[in-house]
Amino acid sequence: MVAPATAVRPLRVGLNLLFLPPGRMGGTATYVWSLLERLQHRPDLRFVVFSPDGYLDPAIDQSSVDLVRCPSFDSTVKRVAWEHMVLPWRARRHHLDVVWSPGFVAPRFMRGARVVTVHDLHYIRVPAAVPFLRRQYYSLGVPWSVRHCAAVLAVSSTTAVDLAREIPSSVDKTTVIHLAARSDLAALDASPFAANEPYFLMVASVTRNKNVDTVVRAAIDLHDRGRDFRVRIVGADPHGILAEALATPRAADVVAALGEVSPEELAALYRGAVAAINPSVYEGFGLPVLEAQALGVPVISSRGGSLPEVAGDGALYFSHDSPAELGAAMQSLLDEPARRTELIELGAENVARFSWDRAADETAGVLIHVGRSR
Repeated sequence: MVAPATAVRPLRVGLNLLFLPPGRMGGTATYVWSLLERLQHRPDLRFVVFSPDGYLDPAIDQSSVDLVRCPSFDSTVKRVAWEHMVLPWRARRHHLDVVWSPGFVAPRFMRGARVVTVHDLHYIRVPAAVPFLRRQYYSLGVPWSVRHCAAVLAVSSTTAVDLAREIPSSVDKTTVIHLAARSDLAALDASPFAANEPYFLMVASVTRNKNVDTVVRAAIDLHDRGRDFRVRIVGADPHGILAEALATPRAADVVAALGEVSPEELAALYRGAVAAINPSVYEGFGLPVLEAQALGVPVISSRGGSLPEVAGDGALYFSHDSPAELGAAMQSLLDEPARRTELIELGAENVARFSWDRAADETAGVLIHVGRSR
């Protein structure tokens, strides 16, 4: 007589989201919610989500996870103290098999197996782009987390190489799992943004790393040569860097700051653009590249960090510190419709290399391996 199969209980995965402001969408938030949307119904995983104010993205079915409401703090110092001192104590009640921290740093006193995601090494590669206290925190917290976690997830080969250079012990425990384009933008049936003149689009929360000065200088130079176009910049300007750049003489004549917009507006702006520009000095991934390619928009990109790895053949490249190179790329897409069509086709081929479903399966594989190997 064959004995009945014994059901294997789901692995209990603690998901540490204390670093994530409720309702704020950015690259890291897109990463977290896109993966959890696909992982939430797996029978072999049960997520215990530690979230500020108990926030869940609308795509998450609350019945599919165990939600633990945590405080939302008005300062990073308070949040970090609570995360390292109180969260481990709160987590013990939930009998976790593994704790996944997708925001660079794992709680120091957390018991059991841990996994951490490192998105980039901005604090080393472009320190001016990272506020002083956060830079100090990452300088201590990232190396400690990489050394003490059972596994490290890197969002690009560029980040994995940077980690190996700075923290050699990361090599044997790092898995590269690429992100993908936002599926909600591609699914929106938004008509192209109507404009009186051709325009280029830049999408970024503006920090020093985003290199907006080069875009403004290139736009002014090209505009002064008689070209009729605009540059529209979407995203927050938390440090006033964009406002400072727009104070340059003649900048306001050609560059417009739109601030944060709705997904519907963003999809329309992408679809109406001559091209999307990503001028970053360094990126750990670069989601706007794939967003543009998924929406049929050519990409003009710097060679900063992982951008060539992500954009592939579907971009025109320029040196991040050369407004002249950027201006030449912009002019070529204004003057050469065939070149623009070619880039759209190459971008569509490139974006197909990336998949959230595959990223979710690979992430689940790491979590299960770590959790079952405790």
